[in-house]
Amino acid sequence: MRGVPLLLPLLGLLAGCAAHRPAPRVEHLVLVDLADPADLPALRAESDRLLSGLPGVRRYVSGTPVETGRPEVSADYDLAILVEFDSVEDYRAWLASAPHRELGSKWRPRWKRATIVDFAP
Repeated sequence: MRGVPLLLPLLGLLAGCAAHRPAPRVEHLVLVDLADPADLPALRAESDRLLSGLPGVRRYVSGTPVETGRPEVSADYDLAILVEFDSVEDYRAWLASAPHRELGSKWRPRWKRATIVDFAP
């Protein structure tokens, strides 16, 4: 019974910590297969220029498939873009930004297909 007075403040502290957990980071991965692979250098340069320095972007990287000799690894895309955000709010603001919308409206019609994955690390 003597431990109960000490236990109650500890439980309150733990509950408060759980309620104030930071919002999860967001990893945004886009794998683009272009209708015309010759467009790859232009898409990559424009993506790098428009998307990397926007507010809320924690990390940005783009790249092309690497042959590793592993048949189970997908390489059926032309360009991969990975953008990391500190929060869902930062991600949503980035999606609504003029540079992101500009890039999408210009390049989406040139995609053969794209796979887009958002996940929390």
